[in-house]
Amino acid sequence: MTLQWHQHGRWQAQWVRGSTDRAPVVSLFHLAITLPKKRTIAFQISGDERFEWYIDGVCHARGPERGDGSMWHYHTVTVTLSAGVHHLAALVWSLGDAAAFAQIGKSHGLIVSADAKNIALCATGVAPWRTKTLSSYTFTPPKQAWGTGANVVFDARVHPWGWQYGAGDDWTPAQRVYHGEDSLADYELGSHKHLQPAPLPPQRDDARGLGVVRFIDTASADGAAQTIVRKKNDLKSQHPHWQALADGSATVTIDAHQTVRVLYDLQVYVCGYHRLTLSGGTDAQVRVHWEESLSTNPQDYFRVKTNRNEVYGKSFAGVGDTFIADGSTSATHQPLWWQAGRYVEVCVTTGAEPLTIERMSISETGYPFTFTGRFDSDDARLRSVIPMMERVLQMCAHETYMDCPYYEQLMYIGDTRLEALATYVLTQDDRLPSKSIRLFHQSRLPNNLTQSRYPSRVQQIIPPFSLWWIGMLHDSAYWRGRAAEVTNMMPAMRGVLDAFLAGRQDTGLIAPPAGWNFIDWVPGWTGGMPPHADREPCATLNWHIVYTLNLAADLEDHYGEALMAQRWRTHAQAIAHALADTLWDAQRGVYREAPGEDLVSEHAQCLALLSGYAPEAHCTAMATALRSDAGLARTTIYFSHYLFEAYRVIGAVHLLIDRMQLWFDLPAQGLTTTVEMPEPTRSDCHAWGAHPLFHYHATIIGIRPTTPGATHLRITPQLGPLQRANAVTPFAQGHVESTFWRDNGVMRGKVTLPAGISGEIVLPSGIITIPAGGTASL
Repeated sequence: MTLQWHQHGRWQAQWVRGSTDRAPVVSLFHLAITLPKKRTIAFQISGDERFEWYIDGVCHARGPERGDGSMWHYHTVTVTLSAGVHHLAALVWSLGDAAAFAQIGKSHGLIVSADAKNIALCATGVAPWRTKTLSSYTFTPPKQAWGTGANVVFDARVHPWGWQYGAGDDWTPAQRVYHGEDSLADYELGSHKHLQPAPLPPQRDDARGLGVVRFIDTASADGAAQTIVRKKNDLKSQHPHWQALADGSATVTIDAHQTVRVLYDLQVYVCGYHRLTLSGGTDAQVRVHWEESLSTNPQDYFRVKTNRNEVYGKSFAGVGDTFIADGSTSATHQPLWWQAGRYVEVCVTTGAEPLTIERMSISETGYPFTFTGRFDSDDARLRSVIPMMERVLQMCAHETYMDCPYYEQLMYIGDTRLEALATYVLTQDDRLPSKSIRLFHQSRLPNNLTQSRYPSRVQQIIPPFSLWWIGMLHDSAYWRGRAAEVTNMMPAMRGVLDAFLAGRQDTGLIAPPAGWNFIDWVPGWTGGMPPHADREPCATLNWHIVYTLNLAADLEDHYGEALMAQRWRTHAQAIAHALADTLWDAQRGVYREAPGEDLVSEHAQCLALLSGYAPEAHCTAMATALRSDAGLARTTIYFSHYLFEAYRVIGAVHLLIDRMQLWFDLPAQGLTTTVEMPEPTRSDCHAWGAHPLFHYHATIIGIRPTTPGATHLRITPQLGPLQRANAVTPFAQGHVESTFWRDNGVMRGKVTLPAGISGEIVLPSGIITIPAGGTASL
């Protein structure tokens, strides 16, 4: 049959749903198929909002990978099935307004398709799928973890066990809704989901134990958050039993009419699904909550945590899920979504029957990175914090990057640029950075700005983050290539810049666009902004615009139009002149944030130096100020990336290492990941703190691509106070191996490049060229 033009993107399979799609709702879907002989089938599955896909009782996929209505992902699962009866099943849930902020939903349902010869056998809307709505799941607010979505109360007493095999009554035929579609080609377009293959590999599913028992008492679940963990109340005699349960070597039975609270220390930050296997104990409740750290003020949002290794004298105020037992044997319970933190509190309250916990474990989840980048030096401090920075990047990388896994689970552009740069020097896999750039491109608003975080069902605009998105485009172009992707986004880049340029005032400076013009969490800056920067021009934002115009002009040179490149450079020059005329303090040798204001910041000087448009004399003065002016408002963890970039420009790697003292101090505070801000920090796990990994390779070793796709590298080593440093740095073409050391004050070294990459080593004494695939020694 010949398809009409508007039918090419239409699937034969249809979205189906149950008797209700009003959120929150959890539905089951089931289909039994009979095969006359062994057959390989490639299933394509998606759900709204989330699904778990089962074949013969075994979970084969979770999804869909997060996106939005125009990038709604489906997952392909290919299996070989023997002759006979097989059971296809899915658990699908939609939480609506109770969902995570990052979880976009359209309309509750499931779609299953397959390779062409198996459509009639198993596709939804074609084959006779059945469905039922569950009452065993109810939902509770996530409390302080406001962005992560509702938590589960699972009542096994009303759950249809064996549903994966079609067990039980009250199944009804699934209702067809509309055909799946993966194209915009049609006479009219509804608010349907446009299906795209999931671009990322499956998330990790790594079994791990619950760590070490730290405390046991008899506090009830309701009162646990108000109950201080006191050493005198610790039931030490019970520790071995609960430790054996955590180790998988024994079971634990809780007698009838008992309450027990057990605090486990995972000893490292973890994102994972907790799983319990329960027997007996009808009506017993098991509450599993997670927390980053105990604190002395659990009722507050910003908590006083002190040393994260310490539990006595503090309280636990976590978030998590509750499971109600039905008295059955060896029933496995798990939540719909993962939790995050270092500490896990298990509160058990039994009824008239004893409850046996046969097994309790965690399935750790996250993006399946394989890190091949390496760095070492003679400063043991630099080496010692690498595991912490790699860990925080792993904990904040899932179906998208995240700012933090405990509180928000949202992908912000400012955070993501730094996470992507760290990713580039750790692995050849750039699928997650690429997806993040495309999602931010997808988030654009009618005013041409991107949303600050995306995907998100709650809109937020941080205008400077739209500029950082252009930085991400430039980073991707140079560190990994992806020419077609960058070319496709050039019109959007131009729209962002025009949105800012529309705010030019008579002074020649740019006023901030409407929105939250966040810069950095500097103490004393309300909302992370210098005074009046929410409505008046400030130096940091204007130099940020100049910096970005320079990046955009470079992208136009390679992927766009020469006239546009010249346009961006002309605007950059004009704004730089206006900044020099209105905000330069010649006596102090810095740019002030605003006319008539005394405020000066590292932020403005950094971006002025990085822009390439500040006058040479100003650059010399600003370099001196960054080295010695203690009156500058200091960058915090996030914006210190740009400070470190400026230190590279002025040749002050010793200051970079000095400023890393904040990182060096974190392990002594019991932290295994980097924090959001200096104490008292909200989040203990914020991956913007991983950016020094990038600087180990790109600033200390000095590796920088000079051409898109990293076909040519410039290597400018700056060891600062170090006597030696070496690195293995991944690129798409292979790995660059670099080592440098000082020999009686003379720089020595060796660099080996993979095929497809040429380079040069830049030293004060001259330039050494390296052919593609070659080695150079000095």
